[in-house]
Amino acid sequence: MDAPWIGKAVAVAVLAAVAGLLWLSRWLDRRGLIRNYSRGLGRGLFQVETMLRPARQYIQQAKEEKKRAEDDDGDPPE
Repeated sequence: MDAPWIGKAVAVAVLAAVAGLLWLSRWLDRRGLIRNYSRGLGRGLFQVETMLRPARQYIQQAKEEKKRAEDDDGDPPE
């Protein structure tokens, strides 16, 4: 059973989904419904990287601990 077309179909579907999400985000940005989506995109990509590279997990943990320490400080957020 030869099914190399499945891999190609999945690749095309993934690329189409990414292109569709980018188009949707640009459309929403032009309408003024969302702003600065790149920051959220960067955070999402960092989360994916921490899942794919467990050695990077310590960076995420350090950021969370720093945020908790700043929240516990009682100082107003900047």
